[in-house]
Amino acid sequence: MIIQDELHLISGPLGTLTGLYETAIEYLCNNGDIKPKIIASTATTRAAEEQIRTLFARDDTRVFPPQIATFGETFFSRVNHDKAGKAYVGVLATGKSGLTVLAKVSAVILRRIRQFEEDEEYPKEDLDPYFTLVTYFNSQRELGGASMNFKDSVPNFIQQIQNNFDDSPVLPPITENGMELTVEESEKVEGTTPEAQSEEEKKQETKRKKALRPYQFSELITDELTSRKSAGEIPEVLRGLNEGISKIKPNEDKTSEGQPIDLLMATNMLQVGVDIPRLGVMIVNGQPKNNSEYIQATGRIGRRNPGLIITLYSYTKPRDLSYYENFKDYHSTYYKNVETVALTPFTLRSRKIGLFGIIVGMLRMAAEGNYSLSKDKDASKFDQRNQDQIKLIEKLKATIQNRVDLVDSVESSSALTNVTNLLDRWTKEIRRYGDILRYREPYHPKLSTRQLERHMYLLQSDSSSTRQLIPTPISLRNAEQEQGFRYVTSDKNSDEDNDNE
Repeated sequence: MIIQDELHLISGPLGTLTGLYETAIEYLCNNGDIKPKIIASTATTRAAEEQIRTLFARDDTRVFPPQIATFGETFFSRVNHDKAGKAYVGVLATGKSGLTVLAKVSAVILRRIRQFEEDEEYPKEDLDPYFTLVTYFNSQRELGGASMNFKDSVPNFIQQIQNNFDDSPVLPPITENGMELTVEESEKVEGTTPEAQSEEEKKQETKRKKALRPYQFSELITDELTSRKSAGEIPEVLRGLNEGISKIKPNEDKTSEGQPIDLLMATNMLQVGVDIPRLGVMIVNGQPKNNSEYIQATGRIGRRNPGLIITLYSYTKPRDLSYYENFKDYHSTYYKNVETVALTPFTLRSRKIGLFGIIVGMLRMAAEGNYSLSKDKDASKFDQRNQDQIKLIEKLKATIQNRVDLVDSVESSSALTNVTNLLDRWTKEIRRYGDILRYREPYHPKLSTRQLERHMYLLQSDSSSTRQLIPTPISLRNAEQEQGFRYVTSDKNSDEDNDNE
């Protein structure tokens, strides 16, 4: 059985390369003529039958649960009209830069929830879902630009809100060390001795001191959930998101240590496998390109408590204006606007990137006995004249042909030609390098350059390496590659170059 979660993400360049590699996965999972059962799940899909046919080469698709007849009811859920749900708010500020609007809206949210906490009239359990503000960006470039803006602008805007709108005394400026009291304000706080104060006066004095020393925003506690984080850092970020104010002791000083994250900056990584029930408020900085991305990202908010999603639109972008003008209609029916998925796993470009990888993977895993090809040093043992390997090669070709016929029959003949050419190339490299040929260059700090240079490597993951031979992506991060181009001045040269391409 194969389980594919988050099926909507297997699209575009990633889906194309994944669909190509699914050929090898199914080949290795087959038990005779019995194919593995595939269960794919997603909350946002359209034309699922076409996507599954292209990705898994399956014509028999059963969608569960089936379409329902009653609005608001599904196999998994029912609408509870007695409980608050999730609210979407759209903001379009004309004449203001996107970063300024983002900083001001963030400051309002961060200050307001902490004002509720300072009043001590609301249970921490009720405030906790809104204590961490999640900001969603459509790219790392936008996130990087906003990161510095948050550090500088948001604390200043919070200061302005406290000074101009709060019911507390005017606050002194924020210094590097936090709040700095003036002489006059110090006298107001310390002018009365404790002996001369009644119990009521002491309570009022304590409340006044808290008002003069509110939550320290001289430095925001921020973190990010992006691909810039390593695999080892992401679990630590998720653990930090689970730490809410309800876990802070009542008498604990409000310092950065022990406080939950004030602000989490995230990109599309947020829509994959992040299930933090306490998150209750999000700002989406610009309408995402794909509706499925928008639905999945905002779906991380308000899972256990009422949620608030604020989408910031740019008045300079016609697409954002369209979504803002049709805000209510769009959010009432946004599931029907989910885009169809386009996958082309057997086109010429995708075959150039990934076909050799699945050929090597299928033969390494399937060959057995004296002619096993599984070990790294066995790269030189591939032999198209060996009878046992001939049978495997013919089975490999038949598997690929059957899959191409079902997915994209137009590419059937050219795909088989590619397979033959790549096998011949493998044989050619064996004749050239013999026993020093290995599958891939190891990454090991203990190995010296001299040790690495003893061998040649069949699979090329680094285009700059002169010891790696056939281009093969080792990671799905290589799915979308940059395209080069040349400027040609004459028609004659143009035709020749196109033929060479």
